[in-house]
Amino acid sequence: MRSVLNRKVVIVGFAMFAIFFGAGNLIFPPHIGLQAGENWPIALVGLTIAGVSLPILAIVAVANAGSPERLFRPYARWFHPVFMATLLYTGSVATIIPRTGATAYESGVKVLLPGADDSVAEPVTIVVFFLIVAALALSKNKVIDRIGKYLTPALLVLLLIIVGLAVLRPMGTPEAGVADPFRTSFITSYQTGDVATGLLTGGIFIAALAAHGYSTPEARTKPLMAAAGIAFVGLFVVYGGLEYLGAQGSATYPADTDETVLLNGVVADLGGSLATVALAVAVLFATLTTAAGMATVIAEFTEGLTRGRLRFGVTIAITTVIFIVQALGGVSYIITFSTPFLLVFYPAMIVTVILGLLKPVIPNDGVWKGALLGALLLGLYDSVEFICAQMGSQLPGGIVRIHHMIPLAENGFGWILPALLGAFIGGLIWRICALPNAEEESEEAPDGAVAEPAKS
Repeated sequence: MRSVLNRKVVIVGFAMFAIFFGAGNLIFPPHIGLQAGENWPIALVGLTIAGVSLPILAIVAVANAGSPERLFRPYARWFHPVFMATLLYTGSVATIIPRTGATAYESGVKVLLPGADDSVAEPVTIVVFFLIVAALALSKNKVIDRIGKYLTPALLVLLLIIVGLAVLRPMGTPEAGVADPFRTSFITSYQTGDVATGLLTGGIFIAALAAHGYSTPEARTKPLMAAAGIAFVGLFVVYGGLEYLGAQGSATYPADTDETVLLNGVVADLGGSLATVALAVAVLFATLTTAAGMATVIAEFTEGLTRGRLRFGVTIAITTVIFIVQALGGVSYIITFSTPFLLVFYPAMIVTVILGLLKPVIPNDGVWKGALLGALLLGLYDSVEFICAQMGSQLPGGIVRIHHMIPLAENGFGWILPALLGAFIGGLIWRICALPNAEEESEEAPDGAVAEPAKS
């Protein structure tokens, strides 16, 4: 272990932790704990799988394939750019970045200015917040990196103190919670969006390890697992501690308490006004740097996707308007708005991670295509059902009964069996028809030379 866990690997591990450690995600673990109550250990298992393990394993899956492009290649050559665009525009533009602005107000400015009139302070804060985000993105300087370099450790230390107090000085005894804490925790963890983050950014860590001297896939395996272990421990301690803190609040706060109200409340109950103010300042700056960094990525991606037709500055201007409009709805609205998209795509992303981890033993591309189709179809059902419930209607009874016949469907995991069946049927069809795999087609370039792997 001594030869693997060196300074370079530790740096990559902390970078991996930091990329998932978004201030906007801090609102979900306490809410999971609040809903679970005395069943918080069961909820912690769901949070650990969906909110900690799968995001980190997504990076491992990308590394196992060699790059994000190669990971998605068994689906289709066009799938990776379409997947990227879908996640960035429906996820980041419409949900994640607006959530940073709403969180900055509800867990930042509102705490620092408790007497402010929400009808005035909220829109002013959100507009100013995203104008600053746009300015930082357009400047393309190192201010984001410099702030983040010191802010992430400071926020981590503050949260570790809060977690320590929650363990050593509990503020209450968890009470009875929801009947299905594992499912509630697992599905709520979708809201972090971290599996998508792992799939989109996995290439960064391959490049980082290569820069540190681990130039081959074989040489990167053990260092990557060590770095992933560091990130896992960090996220587990922080998210698990916040979840336990939320469970302690179940004796005081109703189960439907707003996520940001709960976070502010339990921190105030535990550490007093000083802890609340410190967390508010940290969250305010952390959301700002996170939003600016993500806005830059989206603008650069859009400029490349449109081959320069939509310039960087134009994209920043357009997306800033969208950020403001979405953020004005508040955190609860954004969570509700994002849920249909997450219900469709998250099972598909989980399937992709699992297939990526098992890539060396997957017999053909039909397994990938069939598993993806099965997960997407059931994810689409869950999404439509959620939309109908929000509109006060429901799907036809016959369709609902058929859905409930699928094992685990009533628990929110109806996509598992269709994905398995799809993988089996797709693999069988591929084998019977002797269809070529994407890797086989790419082994030879048109001129007969060996094709280079796709760059991350």
